[in-house]
Amino acid sequence: MSLGEFIERHHESIARNITETYRPTYRPDEDQRPLPPLLRNPMGIQEMTIRGISQSLKKNPGTALVGEMGSGKTMIAIAAAEMAGLKRILVLCPPHLAAKWRREVEITLPEQAAKAVIARSVTDLERIRREAEGDPRTLFVIMKREGATLSHGWKPACFRRMFPKKTKQSEAETGEEPDEAPDEAPDVRERWRSMERIPVCPQCGRQALDEEGIPLSQSEFLKTRKKIHCRNRVKRNGSYRECGAPLWSAKRPDNMKRNRIGLAEYVRKKMKGFFQASVLDEVHEYKAKRTGRGLAAAAAAQACGKTLVLTGTLMGGYASTLFYLLHRFNPVFRRYFGYHNETGWVKSYGFYEYTHMKGDRPDATVEDGAASRRSQGARRPPKQKPGLMPGALFHLIENTAFIKLADVTASLPPYNEFLETVPMDDLPDHTGWSQKTAYEKLYSDMRNAMLGELHRGSPRLMAAYLQTLLSYPDAVTKGETAFDKATNRIISELPPLDPERDYPKEKALLRLANREKAQGRRCLIYATYTGEERDITPRISRCLERAGIKCAVMKAGSPAPERREQWIRQQVQNGAEALVCNPRLVQTGLDLPEFPTIVWYQTEYSTYTMRQASRRSWRPGQNLPVRVHFLAYRNSLQSEALMLAAQKALNSMAVEGEIP
Repeated sequence: MSLGEFIERHHESIARNITETYRPTYRPDEDQRPLPPLLRNPMGIQEMTIRGISQSLKKNPGTALVGEMGSGKTMIAIAAAEMAGLKRILVLCPPHLAAKWRREVEITLPEQAAKAVIARSVTDLERIRREAEGDPRTLFVIMKREGATLSHGWKPACFRRMFPKKTKQSEAETGEEPDEAPDEAPDVRERWRSMERIPVCPQCGRQALDEEGIPLSQSEFLKTRKKIHCRNRVKRNGSYRECGAPLWSAKRPDNMKRNRIGLAEYVRKKMKGFFQASVLDEVHEYKAKRTGRGLAAAAAAQACGKTLVLTGTLMGGYASTLFYLLHRFNPVFRRYFGYHNETGWVKSYGFYEYTHMKGDRPDATVEDGAASRRSQGARRPPKQKPGLMPGALFHLIENTAFIKLADVTASLPPYNEFLETVPMDDLPDHTGWSQKTAYEKLYSDMRNAMLGELHRGSPRLMAAYLQTLLSYPDAVTKGETAFDKATNRIISELPPLDPERDYPKEKALLRLANREKAQGRRCLIYATYTGEERDITPRISRCLERAGIKCAVMKAGSPAPERREQWIRQQVQNGAEALVCNPRLVQTGLDLPEFPTIVWYQTEYSTYTMRQASRRSWRPGQNLPVRVHFLAYRNSLQSEALMLAAQKALNSMAVEGEIP
C-alpha cells in the first residue's frame, strides 16, 4: 500500500505511539487559560491554535504558524500576541496587506486594548515611539515589505572623460575610438555642447560596455540602473580576462534627513529593544540568501526579542527552500548549521541526483587537440531533487503550529483540481508551418544548442531553453527568434503563424469559460508570461471577448498593489465574467470568492505561487464548489513542467502533515 493509505488505515495507533514517545510541547487538555477579550469568536481549532502559539511565544525565541490559505492566520497571530502579553509588535507584510492588517487588528481586539498604525518612514517610527510612552494599549506597528528593504542609494563609480559626441551606432560600425576634443575652440559654450561625458571604468580606464559588448553613452549607462561590472578584457598574468571592476558604488548616507534608509535597518540600529516581538507575514518570500527582503526580515527579527512567522506554504518542494527560513528565524537551528552551510543541510535532509559520465558523446565532432579522454568516468555537479527526509521535522515540530482550513470550518464547498492536456495543431497555415511542426523545429534547435554548451561545460543556454519552449506554444502568432547572446548566433528562427486561427489550448479555454458562464460562474485565468516580450494576455482577452465573454486584464503596475482588491471588486460590479492576470499578483492576502473557477493557462514552476494562487477562492464564505483547471500542450515541455510542479507540491504538503 502507499504511504497515504498506510497512514489513513493506522493513523490512530501511529498518533498514540508518537505522543507517548515524544511528549507534545503543547497539550490542549492541560491548558485552561482564558482567552483575552476578542471582538469575534474563534472558529473551530483557531482557539486551540491561539493558546498554543501564545505558549510558544513565551517559551521560544522563534515560532512559526503554517496555516492553509483562508484559515485565519492573521487573527490567530493578533490574538496570540495579546494572550502572550506582548505589548509592542512589529509587523512586516507585503504592501497590499498593510491596510488589511490594520483592519484585522481593529476588528479582533477592542479599541481600548490595542492600536494599529502603519509606518511608512523614519519620521513615522519616531512619532510612534514618542506616542507609545505612557500608552498601556498593545501597539501593532505595520511596515510594508518594500519600505523595510530600502537602503542607501547608488552612484556611478566610474570616471567620465570628455569626448566629441558620436552615435553609438557609428562607433560600433567603424570600431573607431572617439577623438579627444581639440585644445582650442573659438567658443567655450559651443565647445561644451560638442562634447559628451563618457562612463569609463575606474580600474582599466576604458569605456563601459553593455551586455553585448557595445560602448555605453552616459545617458544609456544611467538608464541601466544595474550594479554592473566592467566587461572590457584586460591582460593579467599573461592572459586576457574581464576587468570585472564595479561601475556603481554605494552612496553612503551622511544623515537621515538627506538619504532614505531601510526601515528594518533603522529599527535594528536605532530602536533595538523597543519592540518585544516581530510578526513576519508570508515568510516564504524571505527564503533566499541574498535578497533585500530576506535581509530586511532578518534585521527586523534581530531587533525584536521574539519572532512569529506566518505562511501558507512553508516549503517550496526542495530542502534548500527551508534552510534560510530556519536559520534566520529560529536561533536554536543556528547551533546545528552555520549561515553558509546550506549544502550540509541538503546533504543531511534533502535529495541529490548524481550523474556519472561514461565517455565522450558519440555524435561529438572531434578535431586535433579539441578534446581529451579525461572526462571518462567523471561526475557532473549534483542536482538537487524535490523531497525532504523525515528527520528534518525535528527542527520544526517543537515551535511550529500547523492548521488546515477544514479544521476551522466544516461548511466548506468541495475543492477539486483537473488536468487537461491537448495536442498541438498540425494543420499548416499560409507560412507552411503548423503549430506542431514549428514547435518540433524550435525544440530540436534549442535542445541541440543547449546540449552542445553543456558538453563544453557551460549551462548558459538552459534558461533560454526552458523559457522559450514553455512560452512558444501559446505565442506562435508572434513568431520566435532564439539566439545566443554570447555569440549573437541565431539558434532558431520561426515566422508568426496565423493570428486569426484559434489554437487547441485557446479552444479548450473557450469551452471551459462558456460552460462556466452558463452556470453563472466567473473564471480567474492565470498567465505566467506577461512581460512585454512574451505577453499573451492581450491574445487571451481577444479570444474571450470574441466569444462573448466580458474580460478584464490586471497588470503589475496598474492598479497599485494596495488597490488591487478594490479594483477587482469594481471589475466584478462592471460585469466582468473573467479576470486574466499573472498569479503572482494575487497569490497572497486577497480573498476572491467571486471567482470559483480558476484556470492555469500557463505553467508555474514556483510551488509557493501555485499553491497560494490556487486557493484564492476556497475559503470561508464561499458557497460554490471550487474548480481549479490546469491546461497544457501534450508532449511538450509544458506537460513536463506540470509533472515537476506536482512532485514539488506533494513534498511541500507532506511537510505540513498532508499526504494526498
